[in-house]
Amino acid sequence: LSGVGYLVEAVETGTEALARCRTSSYDAITLDLLLPDTNGHDLLRAIREDGTNADTPVIIVSVAPNSGVGVGFHVHDMLCKPVVAETLLATLEHAGVSPNKSAHVLVVDDDPRARKLAEQALVGAGFSVVCVANAEDGLTVALDVPPAAIVLDLLMPEMNGLEFLQRLRQTTPGHRTPVIVWTAKDVSPEERDKLRVTAQAVVLKSEGIATLLAELDAFLPSPIASMSSSEGSMARGLDPVSRGQRVG
Repeated sequence: LSGVGYLVEAVETGTEALARCRTSSYDAITLDLLLPDTNGHDLLRAIREDGTNADTPVIIVSVAPNSGVGVGFHVHDMLCKPVVAETLLATLEHAGVSPNKSAHVLVVDDDPRARKLAEQALVGAGFSVVCVANAEDGLTVALDVPPAAIVLDLLMPEMNGLEFLQRLRQTTPGHRTPVIVWTAKDVSPEERDKLRVTAQAVVLKSEGIATLLAELDAFLPSPIASMSSSEGSMARGLDPVSRGQRVG
């Protein structure tokens, strides 16, 4: 879902799901029935009765989707695991939930705190974001759904950021993709020489997230900044802040 432009929040338990649904309004919810702390019927009833997501399209995705969970509550569709990606995407489109068509940014960093910080800042700027925890997965995602830009850490196990860049630039999809290196590493002069050839900018994490956003904006203007500066958007009755559809 993230790869095609949806903004996704994923949780593992019914308790977490209900807490999110009480504070956030979603464009769609995919619901497994076999949760560790509750069953799908009870969770769906709680979501519908709370009000915040009373009318949100719900898609059951489970090994036993036709177990009667939707009785008494509107469910948009029921899909049986394993689900083909195209089927899930088509179901969301049929429910009127389209992905964000604005540029998406790939964040490759093994530090979960750094990934969370980058994701929050980029989503706040209007981008859709895909985060991965290692360079190998980053290459797979970058070649499968080429991002508009990549935020890359250098200090990662197995394959580091320099190796990632070398392999990325050898591919057709990744040959021209802007890459902003965002790292805590003390970059040597030799490494900076290499990065001048393969990356668009180097930002130290100690410089703060605002510096990263400023460098990224030079190659990929923020959707929110772009829309906010458009004087004609409000006159036409358009939402000046273009955000992606949210799926829980």
